[in-house]
Amino acid sequence: MTVDETIELVKRLMAGQKDFRDRDGYIHDLEVMGLLPPDASDTEKKAAVLHGVLDAKAATEHDLFAAGVEPDVIAIVNVVSNGPNVRGYAAYVQKCRDIVASGNVSAMRIKLADMLAKPGHPTNNYDETILIMQEGLAAQSGTHHRR
Repeated sequence: MTVDETIELVKRLMAGQKDFRDRDGYIHDLEVMGLLPPDASDTEKKAAVLHGVLDAKAATEHDLFAAGVEPDVIAIVNVVSNGPNVRGYAAYVQKCRDIVASGNVSAMRIKLADMLAKPGHPTNNYDETILIMQEGLAAQSGTHHRR
């Protein structure tokens, strides 16, 4: 599946979903992809665009696989997704720490872009978690592989 095909899939999956600014949900997903570093791989771009579909309950892992999304993309989406146990600020901070602890540079890059794409969010101040992600990426900067 190409990046463009993934974008079209997200537009279909997120139809009717709105973000906190009352925009079509997929617009945020495109913003996240656009905030990835210039060297982002196609796998990272696809995972960035898909990063919210599981939390929005717009699709399951099985749905993504059946639609032709590659397993490595789905694996990154799983790491980035909050899941049902992430409720409240402390749980979100822990989720960010868990992403860093995973060592998954792609997931860290996407989660950082996700937070940077939400300035002015009404319920979350992402300063602490952005710093957690930036520190995690800095610690990984000596490694050149992505999991």
